[in-house]
Amino acid sequence: MEGDGMIIAMVSGKGGVGKTSIVANLGLALARAGKKTLLVDMDFFTRGLTFFLSKGTTSFRASVREGLNPKTRSFKFFRVEENLSVVPPVRRSLDTIKSNEILGLMGDDLAGLKSLFRQLSRLYSYVLVDCRSGADLLSIAPALVADSYWIVTEEDRTSQRTSAVLRESIDRFGLEHKARARFGGFIMNMTVSTRVDDLVDFFERTVFGEKCISVIPLDKNVRRAFIRDELAIDRFPQTPFSREMQAIGAWLMKESVPSATERASRRARIRLRRELLVPMAASLALAVSAGTAAMTVMGGLARSPLLGFVLGTMAGFIPMFYYYMFARREW
Repeated sequence: MEGDGMIIAMVSGKGGVGKTSIVANLGLALARAGKKTLLVDMDFFTRGLTFFLSKGTTSFRASVREGLNPKTRSFKFFRVEENLSVVPPVRRSLDTIKSNEILGLMGDDLAGLKSLFRQLSRLYSYVLVDCRSGADLLSIAPALVADSYWIVTEEDRTSQRTSAVLRESIDRFGLEHKARARFGGFIMNMTVSTRVDDLVDFFERTVFGEKCISVIPLDKNVRRAFIRDELAIDRFPQTPFSREMQAIGAWLMKESVPSATERASRRARIRLRRELLVPMAASLALAVSAGTAAMTVMGGLARSPLLGFVLGTMAGFIPMFYYYMFARREW
């Protein structure tokens, strides 16, 4: 987009992955770092980001609905705190709107949305867009015109499938509306797996490519903060989720977090050590032990210690063969 600000659209193939929590907490992390940040709620039906951050406010002076029309556009957005503002989908919480009306306001080839985002990028350092979950045009339109889009997913196979469909839909709609969507990466949220590297490797190979931004472990404090109507990064700043939000914010500002290439290289070294060197060393030790035992047995029974050692060594390598052929493919 034109302007100095960066616009990131947060999308997901299915609901419940924590996308809105990430948008809100990452926005606060950027704002606390002194960056003028705007959160745009483009879920016209659920409006979760607006309800969460507005603290009971039901009427606003500006919204996305009016912003899509240059004649009614206003930038008097709801201020959450210094450097952080939010723009709701509609001006009043009880207002209803139909999908075809929203698409009509976005205009042919999404011209209305492009115009709005262009102006926002001139006013804010960072604009984070909370999109509606799904792979339809209304859900992914912001991803088509933002500087980049990030996919928030979970570790289950359903998330993998819906994320794959989402990427295909974004590419297809991009061609139809003459927009070049730029995939910025994916965030794997609420993970419980202990084999994180295998998990990331699987998703990168099957859906995303080398584009992992962050892997966030399941953090119950996010839920506790939500129940208290607070942001996790504010209520529990030292928990894994909050630290990861701060790290992503620092990475966006190019301060301290390693680049995606450095992260991929680090994961590759870890995988090499864990998946090749360690199993090979263990298998070699097992093979030598089995070979020595078989040599002793065969030497006593058949007087063929060499044959016993060879057969025992071959048997010792069977576990490594099983690992590389079958166990390593599973996560």
